[in-house]
Amino acid sequence: MNSNINEDRLLWKAIQEGNEIAFKTLFEKYYLFLVQISMKQCGDESIGKDASQDVFVDLWKRKEQIDLSHSIQAYLRKAVVFKTIDYIRKKKNKVHFLDPTDLSIPVYSQDSLEYNDLTSIINKAVESLPPRCRQIFILSRHEQMSHKEIATELNISTKTIENQITRALKHLHLVVTPYLNK
Repeated sequence: MNSNINEDRLLWKAIQEGNEIAFKTLFEKYYLFLVQISMKQCGDESIGKDASQDVFVDLWKRKEQIDLSHSIQAYLRKAVVFKTIDYIRKKKNKVHFLDPTDLSIPVYSQDSLEYNDLTSIINKAVESLPPRCRQIFILSRHEQMSHKEIATELNISTKTIENQITRALKHLHLVVTPYLNK
């Protein structure tokens, strides 16, 4: 796995310098992986392919601004998840009108409103975690880093990582459960 991470870092450095061959190599290495992740999330192959391609287009366009000092695979995985959510949200939130003659009254899906509320509640709960606990949780859940990778990066034990993740999940459970029981 370490050689894979090192290989990815070398590819990323070349991509940041504008090397299209390195970009093509990264694309070929991860495209199908990203399509599978997206399809697992939405069940739609065309959305999976579109979301994955968009991730790579954005990656190329923003190559100078993006800092991939962590796992490139984790970054791509998270990016395709967010891109897929955007596609689903756009698909769900297309404005439907009650009456074709009255185009001023849009009707929004109750599910999308509840999803947005829940996302907001979760984000606030994560932000309310103690700084170190929040940092570890974000590295684990958002950056998709393993406990061992986090421990190495932060120079702490994997047991500390496990304890902090458990603490974060308990906190999120306490905050989110009342909302889900409504």
